[in-house]
Amino acid sequence: MLPKGKSAFRREILGRRKSLPAWRLAESSRLIAQNVINSEEYKKSDTLLCFVPTGIEVDTRPVIERALSEGRRVAVPRCISGKTEMRFYYISGYGDLERGAFGIMEPVSRCPECTDFSGALCVTPALCCGRNGARMGYGRGYYDRFFAGFGGISCAVIPEEFLFDTIPCEPTDIPADMIVTENELIRLAAN
Repeated sequence: MLPKGKSAFRREILGRRKSLPAWRLAESSRLIAQNVINSEEYKKSDTLLCFVPTGIEVDTRPVIERALSEGRRVAVPRCISGKTEMRFYYISGYGDLERGAFGIMEPVSRCPECTDFSGALCVTPALCCGRNGARMGYGRGYYDRFFAGFGGISCAVIPEEFLFDTIPCEPTDIPADMIVTENELIRLAAN
């Protein structure tokens, strides 16, 4: 049984994510990446905004590599020092990344900022999601603040065992427009 409070729920899910076997995450990531690439939302997007994964997150590198090989604009997030916000910057490859905030790979300072989100698909990390689009991240609110003014399509990617009927959320939590697992693509907003 999962805890009901948001903080306790997040701790429980984080523990489960950390204990997910590497082979299982790799297989899930492969299928999830393929489902994102095959989605109409990806095919219609001019710009891909995408996180660079940490060890417990879905491996988005195949999506990034595919978008770059197809000549799409690709931007990844950088946390802004001293603020609880992030901005996206265009990259041309992994050589444009360096270790930044929280040990996450981020764009180097010479990368141009992405400010036009029309036609953009934003692939976002999540610890877990609810079938109603609720997305639980790591608790810092970076993506919720970004999505408040985004206007494109947000796509949360998670292994299927982290998709629940409902999860605890607050009014400031902005739901994802779509959720992609190994076996499902759930569309929650009219695209």
